[in-house]
Amino acid sequence: MSLTARLHSKRPVDQQLQALLRALSPRAGDFYTVKWKKAFSKDYELLVPYGLHSAAEASLVGTAFDYFLRLETAKKTGVFFKSEQLVAVFGYTCWCAHVPSARRIEARVRQALKNIDAYQREYLPIYEDCFLLAKLKAMYRSGRFSEDVEEVVKPPHARLLKELRDLQTVAESAFLSHVETTTDMKYNPSFGLGSELVNGADGDIIIDGLLVDFKTSKKYNYSWQDTAQIVGYYFLNRLNQVVRGDNTMDFHKVALYQARYGEMAMIDLATFYQGQEEDLLRQLMMILQKG
Repeated sequence: MSLTARLHSKRPVDQQLQALLRALSPRAGDFYTVKWKKAFSKDYELLVPYGLHSAAEASLVGTAFDYFLRLETAKKTGVFFKSEQLVAVFGYTCWCAHVPSARRIEARVRQALKNIDAYQREYLPIYEDCFLLAKLKAMYRSGRFSEDVEEVVKPPHARLLKELRDLQTVAESAFLSHVETTTDMKYNPSFGLGSELVNGADGDIIIDGLLVDFKTSKKYNYSWQDTAQIVGYYFLNRLNQVVRGDNTMDFHKVALYQARYGEMAMIDLATFYQGQEEDLLRQLMMILQKG
C-alpha cells in the first residue's frame, strides 16, 4: 500500500500516520505562490474548466498530464529521462503476468515508450501514448489488471484529449516558463528507505531542490491530504538521508502546482520544521515500523 493509499486507508496504523502528518502539516497561510496571490484562495482564476464525466476519467487525465508535463520539462531544459524507468513499464510487465493475452499489444507499448524517448528531443504526436502509459501505471498502483486488452489500448475520448491540451496550454506560461534555465532535474523521484517503508512513494519532479507535485483537481482550496502527501515525501526522504546517508534526492522546498489554475503554492520545509525534525522523524519511524 503506497503513501497515497495510506492517506485514505481505514487501517488503524494508517490512521495513526494520517493523524501525525495532518497535525504537523503546514496550513494554507504558511504557503506562498509564484504570482504572490494568497495560496489556495478565491484569488485563483479557473483557466481550464472541468469537463470530465467521472472520477476515473479525472484520475486518467491527471496521470497522463503528469507524464506529459515531465516530457515538456525535459524538452524545455534538455535534461532527459529514459522511458524504461517509468512506472508504466512495471505496470505492463505485471499486467502480462496476470493477463497473458496482454502480450499481444507489446509492439504498441514499445512504440509508446520509443515515442516518449524521441519526444524529449523532437515534436511527435504524444497525447495518446501518455494516456496508454497512464492506464498501465494505474493498473500497477491498484493491483487490478484488466482482462479487456482492447479497451486499454483504445484511443482516449475527445474530451479527455481536450483537457490534456488545455492543461498543456496553461502550463506553457504558468510552469514551463520557470524551468527553462534549470539543470538539476529529477523525474519521478523515490525516497529509498522511506519509500520502502510505505510500500511505494514517488513524487512527480524535483527542480533545483524544489519537489513539485502536479494536481489537476477542479478544487483550488487547501487539502490536508495533498499537503500531507508532499510533507510525507519530505520526511520519507529525510529518513533515507539520516538512516542510509543517501542524499540522492536532496530537496528542502515542496510545492503543489494546481494545473487548472496555473498556480503553484510552495513552502520551505527545512525552515518550517527547524529544530523539530529529529523528534518528528522518531514519531514517524515508530508508526511505519508497525507495518
